[in-house]
Amino acid sequence: MAANGDELFSTFTGSGVFTSPTAGSTQVNTITGGTGRFADASGTFTITISSAIVSISATSETTDNTDTFNGQISY
Repeated sequence: MAANGDELFSTFTGSGVFTSPTAGSTQVNTITGGTGRFADASGTFTITISSAIVSISATSETTDNTDTFNGQISY
């Protein structure tokens, strides 16, 4: 969401390897529009995610993530 409230929407597909203690995944996102100045937005971007497990309990897992975004958005 932009400072003025405009939003950008996307759909994604992804894949990854989730093994302890590190994990990695990739998302390919397709821009599907938005609100305000992003109403006619289009484009694609890829997110590469690297995760390291910080802690695990019976009901949750805490990770430290590093995300890299690459792509182009037109609006």
